[in-house]
Amino acid sequence: MSCTIRLALCFVFWAATSGSVSASALSPGPVQVESSIPYPEKMTFIGLSQSLELAASMGLAASAVTRGEVKRYVHDATTQRRNLTPLAVFVREEFSDAIRGKGFTPEDDSTTDNRFRLAVRKYGFGMAELISREVRPLMTLYAELVTPDNKVLWSHEAVVKSDDKNLPAILPEQLRTDPDEQEMLLRAAAHRASEKLMENYEGKAKKADKSDAKDAKDAKDAEGESGDK
Repeated sequence: MSCTIRLALCFVFWAATSGSVSASALSPGPVQVESSIPYPEKMTFIGLSQSLELAASMGLAASAVTRGEVKRYVHDATTQRRNLTPLAVFVREEFSDAIRGKGFTPEDDSTTDNRFRLAVRKYGFGMAELISREVRPLMTLYAELVTPDNKVLWSHEAVVKSDDKNLPAILPEQLRTDPDEQEMLLRAAAHRASEKLMENYEGKAKKADKSDAKDAKDAKDAEGESGDK
């Protein structure tokens, strides 16, 4: 085998193994979902107070009393949130449920090779429509799949905005009087964010599969050329 052919084969092997993740590494299977999920202490609320400010800039009257009511809704909603299921708990539950539908088997066994790490970067409620009293849940969820030696195989951030019509809208005062409704809506946002994460994951896995197939073909072609020589 000539030096040129050896170099060609080495390059094909290097291209196939460096700077990319193989499809097998991204294949579904047993996986851990870490229970430690950081999230902001304060819940985000983009509600009527902000819409009133916008309305005022458009020349419309805004009531200071109404502004005070909205602040009270936000304060009460955040306080009641502390008395419900911890955010990290139900985010993990919703994410685990979403990945089961993609072939993963969430396990608590520490011997499981790969694991998902999650972080909630933002959560709360925002205006469902421009200058609207109704709000919808919102969430920004980050996830990464890592190996036992902490190599990141995949990572992505999913943003669920309050204008997502897949999620129900609610009046702020209902958040104040029905804390269970808060949890239900935030769970819905967590599940929606998890679905978006998995859509990205599947796209990455398909690209890796095509890349593996191309690399294998290139290696086979290079080997064939060396045989011809």
